[in-house]
Amino acid sequence: MPDKNLSFPRILLHAEGAVVFLAAMSLFHYMKGSWLVFIIAFIAVDVFMAGYLVSPKVGSITYNAGHVYIAPLIIAALGLYSGHSLLLQASTAWIAHIGIDRAFGYGLKYPEKFKDGHLKRV
Repeated sequence: MPDKNLSFPRILLHAEGAVVFLAAMSLFHYMKGSWLVFIIAFIAVDVFMAGYLVSPKVGSITYNAGHVYIAPLIIAALGLYSGHSLLLQASTAWIAHIGIDRAFGYGLKYPEKFKDGHLKRV
């Protein structure tokens, strides 16, 4: 049986994360955004891990809420629609964070334990 860690779907998901990260970085550079905003927003995404202070189940819910593209894409759309570049900058940094996490193998979490993520099960 082949090693699950080297499966083709897993490699594709890691590559996809890297491409999302590079695309978000390129977009941010193109927008001429504030790199201070980028760094703050990029790091702030990990606040969603705070749920693990309560329990693995709560932690997986909060972590997953912050590590899917739904919220940052909605915020990006609001930024585009309203003309607020700060929203667009923050959402682009958020998307970059998710992308780099996926590139390094940090996937969505299952409620059993923190290290049990969807990329580990592919």
